[in-house]
Amino acid sequence: MSKKRNDGAHHVDVHVGMMLRKKRLEKGISQYELAHSVNLTFQQIQKYERGINRISCSKLHDFAKFLDTNVAYFFQGLGDYKYQETSHDMSEAADSAGVQIKNTDVYSEISELIKAFQCIQDKRVRQSIISLACNLASKSTMSN
Repeated sequence: MSKKRNDGAHHVDVHVGMMLRKKRLEKGISQYELAHSVNLTFQQIQKYERGINRISCSKLHDFAKFLDTNVAYFFQGLGDYKYQETSHDMSEAADSAGVQIKNTDVYSEISELIKAFQCIQDKRVRQSIISLACNLASKSTMSN
């Protein structure tokens, strides 16, 4: 099943874009340098990194070659279908709570939070984290 955010970006495209940015920064390469290496504009790299535009297989292959990694790298951490469903459900829950996820940084943080949360075995710890997050969120909305 295909999962899209409200702005139309597919969560896989967002993830692959974030991984592209991560690897580019790890290598100390500018968007301009990466774009030049694969015959694109730096603006197109920005769109890829934000998940606004989908990266073709051939371009992903070119990026992997230039960044000295394999294509599978860009999909690491994406998880299985259950994780994707949870990620989408979190996005829907945020929307239903009146929260709009407008930038990929927040979407990335939510994905990281979900992955970390799924690793916590102790239900009491998970409940404490939920309680803490709710308390912080309510304090944040009170100050606005």
